[in-house]
Amino acid sequence: MSQGILAKLDHHATTRPDAAAVVCVGGGARDLTWSQLRQQTLAAAAWVRDHTDPDGVVALVSRNRPAMAAVFLGVLRAGRTLFPLDAALTEAEIDALAARAGVTCVLADAPAAARLTRGAVPLTDVLCSDPGAAGPDRSRDAWLLLQSSGTTGGPKIVRRSGPSLDAVAHNVAHAAGLTPADRVVAAVPLNHSYGLENALVAPVFAGSSMLHHVPADENDGPQRFAPQAVLNAGATVLPGVPSMFEMILAGPAGCGGLRLAYSAGAPLPAALADALRARDGLALGTLYGATEIGSVTFAATRSGDDAVGRPMRGVSVRVVDPDHPDRDLAEGAVGHLAVRAPSMFDGYLGVGDDRLTTGHFLTGDLGRVDPDTGEVVVTGRLKLLIEVGGRKVNPAEVEHAIADHPDVAECVVLPDPVSPTINRVKAVLTAAPGRDAPDARALRAFLKARLAAHKLPRSVEVVDAMPKSATGKILRGRLVAADAAENAE
Repeated sequence: MSQGILAKLDHHATTRPDAAAVVCVGGGARDLTWSQLRQQTLAAAAWVRDHTDPDGVVALVSRNRPAMAAVFLGVLRAGRTLFPLDAALTEAEIDALAARAGVTCVLADAPAAARLTRGAVPLTDVLCSDPGAAGPDRSRDAWLLLQSSGTTGGPKIVRRSGPSLDAVAHNVAHAAGLTPADRVVAAVPLNHSYGLENALVAPVFAGSSMLHHVPADENDGPQRFAPQAVLNAGATVLPGVPSMFEMILAGPAGCGGLRLAYSAGAPLPAALADALRARDGLALGTLYGATEIGSVTFAATRSGDDAVGRPMRGVSVRVVDPDHPDRDLAEGAVGHLAVRAPSMFDGYLGVGDDRLTTGHFLTGDLGRVDPDTGEVVVTGRLKLLIEVGGRKVNPAEVEHAIADHPDVAECVVLPDPVSPTINRVKAVLTAAPGRDAPDARALRAFLKARLAAHKLPRSVEVVDAMPKSATGKILRGRLVAADAAENAE
C-alpha cells in the first residue's frame, strides 16, 4: 500500500493539526487534536523503543480510552509486537496469556496497573517520554497478536502483520465511506479485532474523529456503552454489536446525526433492526469478519436476515464442502465459508494451523454467496461460542475451570438468553459422588479468580446424568435443544 496508518496520522497532523482526532464524552479525559495524537504516539514510540526488547512482546491492558489509542499506535510505530488484552480479564488470565505469548512488558491503564501485582507500566508514564527520540516509522515491521475465541481447548493467539492492519484500515474506511467530517464511536473493545479495525485504525486512516465515552473517574467500574451520551455528542458512525442497538431502542426516540450504523460479532435479530428502522429511520448495516482474517464483508444496509454484505477490496470468498474443504460447491449452494484477504493472519502463535485450504481460511461458518447480488449469506455456525455483551465466551474454557470444583463430576456450558440479543452463561452440572453440586453463587465465587466476570455462569442446572452417545461423548446438542424448548415455553 502507498500509505499506511502511521503515514496517514502524520499527514493529518500536518494538514489539519487543530482538527479533532479524539472527542471525549463524559469527563475524565481531554479531546485530542491530530497534532496532539501524533505527539502522544511519538512519545509512546520513544518510550517503547528505549525500554523494551526489540524481540519482546508488549502487552496493552486497557479499557477504551484516548491514551490506549496513542499507545497502540506508538507500539506499532516502534516496530514491536503488540498484544492488546481485555482489561476485564483476571490477573491469572493475563499471566497465562502473557506466558504463552512471551510478553516482556505490560502497559496498562490506571485501574489495571493498580491491580496487576507483578508490575505494569501506567499509560500516563509511557506518554511522558520525549517524542523527539521516537525514531522512524517501523510499523511495517510490527506484529499484532490477538486472542482468538477458539472452539475446543484453549483459545489460540493470532499473529497479524503491520501491513495487514494497513490493508484492513483502508478497506473498512472505503467500505464505510469514512471522511474527516465523521465522528466514529469507539464502543466495541479495542482489544478485539472488530473494535480496533473499525473504531481505531480505519478512522485514523480516513482522518475521522474517534468518539470515546470516558468515565469521570477512570477507577470506576467496567466501561459501558452510553448511547445517549455519544448520540448527543454528534456521533455519525456507530460500529456496534446487537446489544448496543437494543440499548438505543430502549432509550428515547431518535438517533441524532447518525448516518451509518452497522452490527457485527453476533447475529442481528430482524425484529430489532425492523424496530429501529420503523421508530428512528435507522437502517442498520452489517459487517462480517474474524480475528484471523479481519473485517472482510460489509453492507451499509442489511438486505436480509442472514446477509452480511459483499466482500471488500481484495477479499476472496469460497464456499467449500465441509467434509472436503478442497472442493468448491456449486454456485449458490450452502457450505463452509472459506476466506482469503489482504488482512489475513500469518498463523497462530506456537501451534500449527489446519484451517487453511488453498490459501483460504476456514471460518467455521456455514453460508453461501448469493449469485444475483454477490452478497455473503451466513446460515449457521460450526462453532459453539457464546456471545456475552460483545465478547465471545469459549464454553470449553469455562468447563475446564468448573471441572476443578471438587463437588462437580461433569459440566456443560450453554448460552442462557436474557433477550434476543443478550446472553449470559449457564452451567449444567452433575454432582460428584457423595457430594452436593454447587449453586450459582457458590460456583461464581469459586471461579471469580480464574475467569473474567462475563464468563461466570449466571445460572446453574443440576441434572442426574448427562445425555451421552454410545462412546460416552456428552450429547451437547440435546442439552441445547432442551434448554431452547424450556426458554420457549
